[in-house]
Amino acid sequence: MKRLKSVSITCFVVLIAIITSCVQDNSLQDLLDTGRETFNELAENQKENQDWRHKLAEIDNIADTNISCAISYTDSMLNLNSDDYQRKQLLWIKGELSYEINEISRAYDSFQMAENLEKKISPRDNINMASCLVLMDQEAESLDRIMKAIDVNEDHYWYLGNYYEILKDKEAAIEAYSVLAGSNKVYEYYSIRIDELENDSSFYSKFIFRYTRLNGGLVLVPMN
Repeated sequence: MKRLKSVSITCFVVLIAIITSCVQDNSLQDLLDTGRETFNELAENQKENQDWRHKLAEIDNIADTNISCAISYTDSMLNLNSDDYQRKQLLWIKGELSYEINEISRAYDSFQMAENLEKKISPRDNINMASCLVLMDQEAESLDRIMKAIDVNEDHYWYLGNYYEILKDKEAAIEAYSVLAGSNKVYEYYSIRIDELENDSSFYSKFIFRYTRLNGGLVLVPMN
């Protein structure tokens, strides 16, 4: 999670600033007092982030056995949460869970609400919306969204391949997967999918999300 990753850097920057300031004032006690307050605040923020991750883990655990219950649980968290950063994550999760059980209309509504929480549209927003639009016969808009995500991060070529599979365009799907296939071990799943298609595997009927539920979509991980 972005906030957790920035804690160590923040601690270092704050400490340097404090030391510089206190040396100029020649006050060791000020250094100790201010440093203690700062690190107490950072520790509290880190605990809040850990608590938040534990709450997301609860959704993940429920979804492993009952996705509908996980969606209901996510709704209850949304009703009690006013933080836009956390609400966006919850709406992403709700949308992706809804998508898993083919409730495309609900998934689209959730993704749209998540997108509207910020002026800047993230690659994940674009991919989420594209996943629904292509199933709603809005192929051109879906493709436009995918290409915008690819412009930011080439990892999203995976979804371009998914898009062409939904359209049953085997050649275009393989071409999309080939962009990163073999370029790095982390993209091994691209090569695997190409082999499957070349051996007449059935087409994907929807996007296969590679975001993990717990990290806010910041990392792509291999599928089981």
